[in-house]
Amino acid sequence: MKTDLEQQLQPNLPFLRKWSKTHKHENHVAEEMEKCLLYVRYLQDRVEQLELYNECFQKIIEEDKKCQTKEN
Repeated sequence: MKTDLEQQLQPNLPFLRKWSKTHKHENHVAEEMEKCLLYVRYLQDRVEQLELYNECFQKIIEEDKKCQTKEN
């Protein structure tokens, strides 16, 4: 469901994870970056979950409309 623009803007997460783990003990920035990466992953999972909920609700609404038209 990702658009071309989303794919272009998405950072190289595997590279950033590897970099932050390599430099984790060297500075505070790497630790903060690791936290950001974990948060980004959480947000990606959450968006995917919400998209699935949306699809389910759309199907429920469509089914409800079909039932209402059959009753009329």
